[in-house]
Amino acid sequence: MSKKRTYRVPFTWSDISTYRGELFGASILSVVLYHYFAIFLNTEAPNTVIRILTKFYNSAVGSVGVDIFIILSGFGLYYSLSRREKLSAFYRKRVYRVVLPYLVCGLVYWIIMDFFFFHETFAKFLLDYTLITFWISEASTFWYISFICLLYILSPFVFWLVNDRRRYLFALICAFSMTILCYRFAYGVFDNIEMALQRVPYFLIGMWLGRRSEEMGDKESDVPLWVICVILFAPIAKLIVGRMDFPLGRSFYGYYGIFLMFAYVMLRKAVPAKWGKLFSLFSLLGKYSLEIYIAHTMVKNIISKLGFSLKNPLIYMMHIIIFIPIVLCISQMGNLKRRCNKQGTGI
Repeated sequence: MSKKRTYRVPFTWSDISTYRGELFGASILSVVLYHYFAIFLNTEAPNTVIRILTKFYNSAVGSVGVDIFIILSGFGLYYSLSRREKLSAFYRKRVYRVVLPYLVCGLVYWIIMDFFFFHETFAKFLLDYTLITFWISEASTFWYISFICLLYILSPFVFWLVNDRRRYLFALICAFSMTILCYRFAYGVFDNIEMALQRVPYFLIGMWLGRRSEEMGDKESDVPLWVICVILFAPIAKLIVGRMDFPLGRSFYGYYGIFLMFAYVMLRKAVPAKWGKLFSLFSLLGKYSLEIYIAHTMVKNIISKLGFSLKNPLIYMMHIIIFIPIVLCISQMGNLKRRCNKQGTGI
């Protein structure tokens, strides 16, 4: 029987954990840039240099930063659950990290939007504030908070699935199948929640990567040739799917996100240690990734509703300047979670 061809790569599974904060930072930066480029691309602007750059950015990066967020969140949650701490302590940390900042900021945001701008009823305000509207309508504001909270609730069960290869593969197949079946037979539901539904498999993959990292640690491993080929094919698949405008195309973005994650780690390891400070911005952004997401979403939508054109680079820079102090204020809420064990960076 012929021996499988494998290659030893200069990569250890613990490298993902080492650079996880930087990956979060690069991801949140890509999301903020994507939102600007998406606004600009939807205008009638001529084919200027910035519009050409916009098209290139959307093709090369797009919204893949969100998919990397999901993968890294699953990765970190596996580590947290593997410590065998009490579930009450596990959930308490997530409440201090995610739920509390949203409850404070979301209250301000939805009061402004629902009562001052849209003159909605109190019942509609409650649906928006509790993020129920994401699951029953096409409202996508703060959808990530709603989705990640659901994943937090399910994560102990997912942890159990991932710790057995057969269970994990079955769950992964079910996750992809559920997306296809929902698209085929319940398109109304799919249309509401597709941005979350199509990313469920990548949370499972992130959990599996966490397990692999914990098991292998700093050991370099032999990688089968077919695995290398599959990862390297991701940019081509992203380009093909992007040009097809495929309704299930978002399911491929996480695949491309995995490629970008590994590419970043390999690049980061190749950079001499004396140049490491060049990546300090990513580390800083990764530390405040959740806060940036919440503040960016709030300020961007409110400024837009006030009539300012966010396609104007100066206006978009102004919104960034405005949300920086909000980010710092949100981060101060973290003092309340010091009674819990220290958490890692990112969402």
